[in-house]
Amino acid sequence: MVSNLMMPTHRLEKYIESFKKLASAKKIKRLDLLVSLDCFGPQQEYVRYGLEFDRLIKNIDKILLLLPKVTN
Repeated sequence: MVSNLMMPTHRLEKYIESFKKLASAKKIKRLDLLVSLDCFGPQQEYVRYGLEFDRLIKNIDKILLLLPKVTN
């Protein structure tokens, strides 16, 4: 999955549930998440207009918390 993770929370949760189902059914062994970043913090928000860096970090944390067996 390649994303900047700026999707609405409900959509992210839908993706997480889909990945959980795929992992439970042994359709996937792991999830590679590639997050496109050019820099960090306020600089990233400047470079990628509309990006909210705090939300990006929260979404990454949510994925790692809710999909530990798939993302590690």
